[in-house]
Amino acid sequence: MKTTLLILFLSICCTPVFSQKYKQAYAAGNYEKAIKYAEKAIDANSKDLEAYLTKAMCNLHLGTDSLTKSEHSFGVESAFSSLKLIIKKDKSGEFIKTHQAEVDSIIYANYKIAEASIDNNKLDKAEKIINDLIAIQPKPAYYFLVGQMWLNEGNDFKAIAMFNDAAAKIYLDNKAGIQPEPYLFEIF
Repeated sequence: MKTTLLILFLSICCTPVFSQKYKQAYAAGNYEKAIKYAEKAIDANSKDLEAYLTKAMCNLHLGTDSLTKSEHSFGVESAFSSLKLIIKKDKSGEFIKTHQAEVDSIIYANYKIAEASIDNNKLDKAEKIINDLIAIQPKPAYYFLVGQMWLNEGNDFKAIAMFNDAAAKIYLDNKAGIQPEPYLFEIF
């Protein structure tokens, strides 16, 4: 009982301290230190979505910056893993809406990795990333990319299925007033 109370007391007291530290480290551009503090904040309070997002954005910066990219080759994918945890924990979806710009940055960076994976013939990796993207934001571009991948592999049936899904999504988006990227019209 005493141990439980001590842990509860420490998590209540330490969470604001770690929160302040990871925010300061992130603002100063010290991303590795910010990750460490964010992880301590997460250990103290697993519901601290700001800590997960800070960790994700730090990984994104480290994985895309030309100076740190080689040391953090999985940074962008780590950011995506953190984003998936945030989505799972954000039951109302309000946190995601509030931080849509950061979410979009992480998603776009992973989309670019999927494209590069296709170009480098790492189709399994590309397909996994794109399927995760579709689960989060079912955009026509994602379906189109998978269709292109299968078309290049000579699997016409899978390619057609993906192009049909892209066309259906374009149609539904159009009805909702969302215009597709011009290159997607080649589906039709």
